[in-house]
Amino acid sequence: MKILKQTHFTTSDYVHLLSIFISTLFLTIFSVEFDYESVTAQTQGKIEIIKNTTIQNATDPGLAINSNTNNIHAVFHRANNDSTNLYMISSDNNGSSFTPPVRVNDKEGDADPAYISPPIRFGPNNEILVSWGKIVPHETFWGIGDIRLAKSIDGGKSFEPTIYPAKNEPISEKLYADLAISKNGTILIPYVNNELVAVNESSVAYDMDKLDYITQINILRSTDDGNTFKKLTLDKEGCQCCDTATTHGPNGEVYFAWRDSKRTNAQLSDYSDKYISNQSDSEYVDKTALQQGLIEVPIYSTTRDIVVSHTLDNGSGLKYSEPVEVQKLEWYMNGCPSVGPGLQFDSEGTLHVGYFTGNGTDGPGYYYVNSNDLGKTFSDPIPVHTSDFVPSSHTNMDLVVDKNNNIWMAFVTLPESEEDGESGHGDSGKILNVVVLNKTGNKLGELSLPSKQNEEISNPSLIPVLDGAMLGFSSGDKFNILAMRS
Repeated sequence: MKILKQTHFTTSDYVHLLSIFISTLFLTIFSVEFDYESVTAQTQGKIEIIKNTTIQNATDPGLAINSNTNNIHAVFHRANNDSTNLYMISSDNNGSSFTPPVRVNDKEGDADPAYISPPIRFGPNNEILVSWGKIVPHETFWGIGDIRLAKSIDGGKSFEPTIYPAKNEPISEKLYADLAISKNGTILIPYVNNELVAVNESSVAYDMDKLDYITQINILRSTDDGNTFKKLTLDKEGCQCCDTATTHGPNGEVYFAWRDSKRTNAQLSDYSDKYISNQSDSEYVDKTALQQGLIEVPIYSTTRDIVVSHTLDNGSGLKYSEPVEVQKLEWYMNGCPSVGPGLQFDSEGTLHVGYFTGNGTDGPGYYYVNSNDLGKTFSDPIPVHTSDFVPSSHTNMDLVVDKNNNIWMAFVTLPESEEDGESGHGDSGKILNVVVLNKTGNKLGELSLPSKQNEEISNPSLIPVLDGAMLGFSSGDKFNILAMRS
């Protein structure tokens, strides 16, 4: 804190001092300690929590760090009565303190938590762009997912009017969007597109075939600073419920990862595998119902594997490589894993990927792979968290690489039980896991953060800081920020 040596103050001095006092008071209330008595370091090594901060009435957060300025930016959702808005806070001192929150969306209530951490990205001139989701009400449909985008040119102190990238696109569910900005300023927004059809003038429904919802992985592309967008289709057969991910490659290309779903090699579900389930609204969609004739159409499973693709035109986003699967084993299922991948390059040009699968080399769970040839081929999967039964936690995971080229992964699991190894598919008792690997895939440390009673843990978001990583996540109605080192 600066020591003021003045003995006479002008009106502007008093205003300045008052603003400092209010900001200090706000941050004192805004940033409080979080109780982590239940945190334990497990198995190999140890992860040390250097600092923890909790923000009240804040959920579904996202973190980012500007590599040019080292400023940290975070966004979160905040509900007020029936209205939800998105806010940003920033730090120029490695997270020791944060600015008061600034609302990102200009229209009141024009933001909804959308099962993922809202992506924050930086343009060629250090402008900040944030993407988030909004569930648009409909008369006969439960709600239609849409995409929002906003830009700040003053380091997050204010935001320009909200941009609606998909405003000219046909009606559909546009969910699980990520965001990338190439070196030339091209904006690329990958998202999961679930097609809808108009039943009549006012009613809409999912467009379905005998297998599943008709879903694509699309990209909204803008070359004019977000004024206009055009749609490209990256994958005609994508999984309808897992978040997408992006990162920049050392060659100037933009990399994308998502969960694929191939209808061409679909298999009839035999219900013998408990990882295969159907997320239908009907309670009768099971083997018994099929045998008794209560349902007429057999249920099919498609492969739900993570794939990686990248631009082929220096990040311009008009040409893309063929998607490459990160593992050789195929995972067949019918339903919603709702867990997308995480990926990032290290300083030596190796691409690191973390993902969830129900059919891994060591059983279902979370795995790590890497690629030394810019995503053309991938290493053998390394199990990070596996068991005989690892149900999908229905919340995103994340992966970052720190300055020492150690790989940090954060993902959510359900607690173990004596009956089947882990609990069922409910939301209670979730555990946030953080694992650190070295560049050869050996585990350096791990810890677990159990959710407290009635405070479900979700939306982990990681960034590299100093000699470790910073983790943001939801716990009930709180946004927690942990600075960690291994």
